[in-house]
Parts: sequence; C-alpha cells; structure tokens
Amino acid sequence: MLATLGTAATVVGNSPATDCDETKGLNAAGDLLTANPDITAIYSACGPPAIGALQAIKNAGIADGKITVVGFDASPDEIKAILAGSEAASVAQFPAKMGSLGLETAWKAATGQTVEKSVDTGTQMVTKDNAATFK
Repeated sequence: MLATLGTAATVVGNSPATDCDETKGLNAAGDLLTANPDITAIYSACGPPAIGALQAIKNAGIADGKITVVGFDASPDEIKAILAGSEAASVAQFPAKMGSLGLETAWKAATGQTVEKSVDTGTQMVTKDNAATFK
C-alpha cells in the first residue's frame, strides 16, 4: 500500500506486506494516516487492503472522496465502494483469459510450438462510469 501527499505524487509511505488481507490493509492505512494526516491518495495492490484503507479513512472521520483510493482486482466489495463513491477506481484483471491463454501457451510449449516470452492478458481501469458492468 502506498500513499501520496499534496499535488505532486510523492510517496510518503510503503506499508509492510498486507498479504491481500483487509485487516492488515486497515492497520497499514491507519498507520499511514496517523503519520501523514495530509495524505491525498492511497494505492493498494489488491482488493481487500483497499477496502481496509476505506475503513481506516472512515474510522479517521474523513469524508468519502477526500482521499483518492485506488485498488487492484476490482473485487465485488471494491465495485460496491466505487459505485458508492468511496473508492475512486480499481484495476480489473481477467482470470478466465489468464486461464485460457495460460493453457493455450502451456500446450504450445509442450508440443514444441513457439510461444511468446510474455502473454498479455489485459487489464481495465474500473471507475464509477463502468463499474456496473463488472458486477
């Protein structure tokens, strides 16, 4: 989990590993908020800690939207938070595409076919404008 402060993106903290755990995200964000009360944004590398960060913000008495929270995974709870206006965005991955392209690539490799060094399965930024399509 990272946080930024002010108008320029300045990293003011890098929390210990949250292990994609909501409670660890809550605690990490709470510590960041205590140490840096002027934080304007928090980024979480997975969904549950982003939800924890939203709870830490609420616990601190900070209004929804005052701190921009962006997560990763576009989990169902994140989609609800985005639609409610408390989370700004989340990066969605496509697990079915990961699975199908992974199997296809493994098959090609196993049968001696040429495979790409990197297989892009894509991502999409989920915001209030398109969050309903991710329900």
